[in-house]
Amino acid sequence: MPGMGYTQYMEFDSDVVFDVVSRRLPEAGVAAVMIGGHAVNYYGVSRATQDIDFMVAAADEGAVRRVMQEAGFTNVAVHETAMFFNRPGSPLRVDFLKVDRETMDKLLANAKMVIYFGRHGVRVPQLLDLLGMKLFALSNGGARRGDRDFWDIVHLVIENQVSVDADLRALCRQFGTEVIYTRLCAQIEELKHA
Repeated sequence: MPGMGYTQYMEFDSDVVFDVVSRRLPEAGVAAVMIGGHAVNYYGVSRATQDIDFMVAAADEGAVRRVMQEAGFTNVAVHETAMFFNRPGSPLRVDFLKVDRETMDKLLANAKMVIYFGRHGVRVPQLLDLLGMKLFALSNGGARRGDRDFWDIVHLVIENQVSVDADLRALCRQFGTEVIYTRLCAQIEELKHA
């Protein structure tokens, strides 16, 4: 929109995104869970992010693309595991990660509904599910992505007083490695005693 600054664009487009996810996608039979930086922020860890990430069932790809395009978003790219959208002239990107229906159903069963942007009901994953996703990404992603996920895990564990010996260890066994667990523990201890 002419005359809008960067922050105004981001706020306007973010409001549109949350309207799509809280109202339009459910009307089309699609459930989405907010992940990424906004989910990290929800759990008390402040992290800047210029995109909004959601998880959906891969089988819902066509409906997601249709609803996003009807809302004025351009489909920037589609990959096997993700779809990326933005609005022409806006710096905001919206990412939908695609998972199988069984995984999505498990996430939805544990997810909680929260009010976002003051009026939009969106689902966020349960904290341990979010940590599991972060560990999976850390174990399977590239170095740039891994650094962000590593620090997200460290800060989420500290901020939310997650049990390192029980919960984090179990998640690392399922989604990570012993090496990652050792690195996380060392960093968590260092920050707790800083």
